[in-house]
Amino acid sequence: MTTKYLLSCPRGDKLEVDASQAGLLIVCERCGSEVTVPTYRGLASLERAVPTLPAKRRGEWSAKQGLALLGGILLIACLPLLYYTLKNSPVRPTLIIDEVMNVKELDQHPPALVYDLWVQLRDTPIDAEELPVMLAYEDNLEEHARWYWLIGVVGTIGFALVLAGIFLPPARRAPTVNE
Repeated sequence: MTTKYLLSCPRGDKLEVDASQAGLLIVCERCGSEVTVPTYRGLASLERAVPTLPAKRRGEWSAKQGLALLGGILLIACLPLLYYTLKNSPVRPTLIIDEVMNVKELDQHPPALVYDLWVQLRDTPIDAEELPVMLAYEDNLEEHARWYWLIGVVGTIGFALVLAGIFLPPARRAPTVNE
């Protein structure tokens, strides 16, 4: 970054000039008068112009805001998927053997009787009609487990991005020559 100096025109306006313009004739943009830029030695006696940083334009996003937005979008996208997956979770089919043994009332029986019922259940094969139903149910359970994992991973990534957008320190500006 070159050093700029303030040169006064005959009307009193301040013109910014740099060392590359030393000895040249320039025209004031406001009044139109011609002003000669002093030599290198003369520039040293002029007042230095204060460097102005370009103002951040409204609407520009920082990387932190982008991370937080992306994480929020991922989290919001997970919500309807989670709702749909929970709402359509497979329901265990009622088997004929469940109706016969009344499995729901097992906790009311003594342990010895429950063990005898378990032995009967273990030794009783599932009917040929019930086997496809149970296999389809187990397939549905596995598919839902995969969806839960996917939703969990995407949700975790989204949450981590939101936290990164909030807690990461802002990017440091590279120092300029004058600093």
